[in-house]
Amino acid sequence: MLKIGGRLKVLREGQGMTQVQIYKKTGINNKTLSGYENNVSQPDLATLKMLSQVYGVSVDYLLSDCNLDDEISYKVDPTERNLLRLFRKLDPGQKEIFLAQLKGVVSLMGKRDSRTVITAQEESTLYQVISKAAVPQGVRE
Repeated sequence: MLKIGGRLKVLREGQGMTQVQIYKKTGINNKTLSGYENNVSQPDLATLKMLSQVYGVSVDYLLSDCNLDDEISYKVDPTERNLLRLFRKLDPGQKEIFLAQLKGVVSLMGKRDSRTVITAQEESTLYQVISKAAVPQGVRE
């Protein structure tokens, strides 16, 4: 069972982030963060709240004995859980692109009965929506 520090480290590394990147997002000095992650010192409540937001978990998760599957499972169904796990693997720029694309797909799919087959024209339109969806400048190939 992980202590708070272990959870913080696993969450940070799981998102592919360095302590310096966390510093840039939160202002928490990397030496201080290292102390938290190694259970040398404990973050205060405001810091826990800030880190929980950065890592996409609740403060309860950071303080409790539950594992991440428990944290996620009481809030979302299995499909949403898989989507969330995949989404958390993306960097911030990729997340922005994905969300823009997903909004386009939802908009298009929300106008139809899920039992009907997508026509070639609709598939083409869907591809155009996805490929043009609010991609930040400089990200497009």
